[in-house]
Amino acid sequence: MSDIMAEVTRSIFFERESDVKHPTFDREIALYILIAEGKLEQVKALWGNAPKADAKERGVLSDDPRRNMMYHMVSMTAVITRICIAKGMPQDVAYKISDAFIRKADRAGSVEDIRAVQWEMVVEFTECAANITLVNINSKQVRDCVDYIRKNAHDNITVSELAESVGLNEVLR
Repeated sequence: MSDIMAEVTRSIFFERESDVKHPTFDREIALYILIAEGKLEQVKALWGNAPKADAKERGVLSDDPRRNMMYHMVSMTAVITRICIAKGMPQDVAYKISDAFIRKADRAGSVEDIRAVQWEMVVEFTECAANITLVNINSKQVRDCVDYIRKNAHDNITVSELAESVGLNEVLR
């Protein structure tokens, strides 16, 4: 057995013996989807009942408390970013929000400061998602078209280029 698998086995055994349980996948994803759908009041309710990001229930990613909180902040931000994109947030907006908050957390001096930045990030993503009309668009091609237009807004885009960028045929009537 590898050293990693031995550590995993010890960790699982410890959790079972001490009744420390990682939040379920479904509960975590439910929070991330509420964020991506812009439902701030529901996010606040789930957030208030969840273990803090640096609690043992979340897993210990580093023995250094500040670094541990930072790793949790970065991983949560990465997942939220991608779920928001999947739910219709423009990629450039989502990635820039993510980058800005990770840099802000990196400058934070303490676990509590990083935790405050993490909550600010959650609120910002949630409010941004609530204000984006693309959230209700289910067509990947339409979302991809909007992303292409946003990325190339300063260029003279043709219908042919747009159709080609999303793998569709140009149809003129």
